[in-house]
Amino acid sequence: MEKAITTAMKQPGKDKITDPDYDVKVEYESKEGELPTHELHLWLGEKNEQSMFMYVADDSVYLTSAEMTRKLRELFQIN
Repeated sequence: MEKAITTAMKQPGKDKITDPDYDVKVEYESKEGELPTHELHLWLGEKNEQSMFMYVADDSVYLTSAEMTRKLRELFQIN
């Protein structure tokens, strides 16, 4: 999940927003204060598609790569 967040590309403007597929809370196993806890709205793409997420406290849209969607689908155990 960390790699999905750190490699996603921020998009200009807003996409048409629908209800997310998942609401996710990401907590890191790192030294205190290094990486903050993130609460995200996640729209999980289908195979070979990008996924999209937004931070709960922000309305900026971020897109992952299709390869990262594959890894996220594995993480969520979705074929």
